[in-house]
Amino acid sequence: MTPTPAPTLVLLHGGGTDHRCWAPLLPHLPRRLRVLTPDMPGHGDRPAPRRSTAECVAETLAPELRDAVGGAPFALLGHSFGGMVAMVLAAGPLPPARLILADTFSKPADTPVNWLRIVAMGAGAAAVGHERATRVVLRDWDIGTEGADAQVRASMLHEHAMTLPRLMRAVRRFDGRPYLPRIACPTLCLMAGGNPATDGAGERMARRLPDARVEVMPRAGHMQMRDDPVGMAAAIARFLDGWPAAR
Repeated sequence: MTPTPAPTLVLLHGGGTDHRCWAPLLPHLPRRLRVLTPDMPGHGDRPAPRRSTAECVAETLAPELRDAVGGAPFALLGHSFGGMVAMVLAAGPLPPARLILADTFSKPADTPVNWLRIVAMGAGAAAVGHERATRVVLRDWDIGTEGADAQVRASMLHEHAMTLPRLMRAVRRFDGRPYLPRIACPTLCLMAGGNPATDGAGERMARRLPDARVEVMPRAGHMQMRDDPVGMAAAIARFLDGWPAAR
């Protein structure tokens, strides 16, 4: 009898980081899962996409992921900017069987205040440089230098081809609201209770998604996989429990 292949979970990191950000989470995920952690275009050592948009990142990534999952049903989790890319993939070129949108937005620049906040972040990074801007974030988020924190830290300090100003421009321009009604699979909006920037974003996404629920991680800030890896892994396990159905 041919053994049943392990179900696949694809993790898409946020902008300004790479696959190493998942280091705190990976040991806590269910062992039954085959976990893929690709670097998105413009991140890690990968060249930048031809345009700095979530759509262009998704367009480049789709054939690679299709080959990696081998045509089998898979689950997709996207965090932050990776969640925006996941919306594009799930609505069109690469629909998953299950989708998790982790502390992301369907439209980040949804108010003048949020538009200005994103513009200011990009301008600040351009003015002081990647390393200095990132070290401010690392200090504010209390990300240390030991253990799994060292991997998260290294992923953020890396000079990515998709620079922080380009990333903030992509975030500012993104509008995922037209994609959400086209996502047919069950979806979990997994939000960070300690991140005021995404307050209410999960509920707004869920109202447009055909089959969605919202869960809030009360002890986590934006870097959920680092702040509460056990809690994040448990939420993922609950959502994927019973998938795929036994034959």
